[in-house]
Amino acid sequence: MFSDSLLVRHIFNAKQDSVRKNLLIICCVAICFWYLQTLWKKRKLYWYSWNVPGPLALPVIGSAYMFLTLPVTDALQVVHNITKRYPKIAKIWFGSNLLYGVYDPVYIEKILKSPNAAAKDGLFYLAFKDIFRESLITAEVHTWRKHRKLIAPSFNQKILDSFVEIFVEQSEVFADQLKKRIGQKDIEIYLLATRCTLDIICQTAMGVDMHIQTTNGDLGLVLEKIFDLAMIRTLKIWYKIGFIWKMSSPGKQFKQNLVKLFSITGSVSDDDDFLTH
Repeated sequence: MFSDSLLVRHIFNAKQDSVRKNLLIICCVAICFWYLQTLWKKRKLYWYSWNVPGPLALPVIGSAYMFLTLPVTDALQVVHNITKRYPKIAKIWFGSNLLYGVYDPVYIEKILKSPNAAAKDGLFYLAFKDIFRESLITAEVHTWRKHRKLIAPSFNQKILDSFVEIFVEQSEVFADQLKKRIGQKDIEIYLLATRCTLDIICQTAMGVDMHIQTTNGDLGLVLEKIFDLAMIRTLKIWYKIGFIWKMSSPGKQFKQNLVKLFSITGSVSDDDDFLTH
């Protein structure tokens, strides 16, 4: 009986090992098939970008490894280093997305004159769609062109001239805020400038003086936090997957700050689905 029991266990374990091996082989084949399919879909991009210089691109993640372990505040330095190494143009594979860093004025002129220059890339506009929804900032080209023509008369020179007094007024408030910080070693100049910009936008576009620079500083802090979290989603490629972003700590903070933003601006939304992308 004892030997028969051992034999049964051996057979059972052998079957389990066989199932595991088969599942592993199937998973590997599926991953390889998916990767080859992705390469085939992107074949034109690989062909046209073959002779364009750029940093080393690894399989699957491309050049995203350069940003994976860095805080968001250091990402700009990485981009700056790339511009110094490739002074005219550089290709950067960010996962399966091909990006071009263009610094030569001749190339930039050609791009800006292209009819496709207003197209939005899903990689970098993914998180910002949660903030701005379907606005001109995130709208598709056909929508952007249609609505941009409708609001163009609002930006004529006469109307812009009428805003000069507001620019001056808010700039003086900004200068006063800087004077209060004379002698301090570390000044959050970005936050102060953001508050000034928000005051100007609210007063010119909506006709409401929110006094953000002097009283309601929460809006500037919330916006700064939201944009920092949006950049985290942009730079960390695994956060492109919606449910991973929604369950992550940055994703939860992003949603909380969106609620604060909408409550401050008076645009509170009952829709709970902020993170559906």
